[in-house]
Amino acid sequence: AAKKAFETIFLNEVSENSRAPDALFALANAYMRRGVEQGDASFEMAARYYQQLYEFYPACDHVDKAYQLVEKMQLKYRKLWTQ
Repeated sequence: AAKKAFETIFLNEVSENSRAPDALFALANAYMRRGVEQGDASFEMAARYYQQLYEFYPACDHVDKAYQLVEKMQLKYRKLWTQ
């Protein structure tokens, strides 16, 4: 249910002053947590959403954190991404 809500906000509120960057960041964080807990391909979805965040909303407050999280995920969970 939360995933659908975040996706709806992201898709329907396109301006940088909207809640879309927050929703996209929350969606990426949820996928990252799922990847950590389940060890599945959720990391790829998380990385994709983080990447969209800094591509679509470069001035967003979450961009630096998103970039750091992608770097951390790639280093820490590289073995899961290459399976």
